[in-house]
Amino acid sequence: MSDETKEFLKSKRGRAILRLGIYIIFFIIVAMLFRSGSDILPNDNKEVISKTPLEKFSEMNNYQYVYTYNGDIETIIEGRVYRDIMYFTFEEDDYYIKDNRVYRYEDEEVETALDDIYLMNNHKIVSLIENATIDSKNENYKDNLITTRYSINLDKVLFKADAMYVTLYENDKVIDKVLIEIVNDDITSTITIEYTNIGQTKLSE
Repeated sequence: MSDETKEFLKSKRGRAILRLGIYIIFFIIVAMLFRSGSDILPNDNKEVISKTPLEKFSEMNNYQYVYTYNGDIETIIEGRVYRDIMYFTFEEDDYYIKDNRVYRYEDEEVETALDDIYLMNNHKIVSLIENATIDSKNENYKDNLITTRYSINLDKVLFKADAMYVTLYENDKVIDKVLIEIVNDDITSTITIEYTNIGQTKLSE
């Protein structure tokens, strides 16, 4: 530091300028710390909207399932959904469903058809209950279990039914089981679909 600078800083004007410079640097540092801290801390004013179990169920596109149909005979189908494409084996044939079209694996992919009763994915179930009425609801908050039974509007059903009910089983805010009851001529057939590995399924499994 030169002698001139030392003399300037000793003067009244020099000390005032030095003090002002220190204040400016201090306030710049405080402003920067405050700004970075506000970016890290959560904004309490932002409304956090949590999705309902039914909304989560409707958005599922990656899971494994076991489908059991109890009608004239029992039919069990094990399959998986990966990126919204359903893969399963039915009567020793391998199928997949994409964009509502059914394909069977042979030497090459062949578009085919199956009874809609075997193609109940989560999206179709949600569509069924959109205009349904709640028939009953049981809540067990101790075990975080809720079952809701819906009476289905038959205009939404693509197969013969005198009455139809869908029961959703919610376990710890996740719908992991669905029971479908189909009534024809006072005879009830059931479809039970159980879901596992939700969000964790791989195509190669």
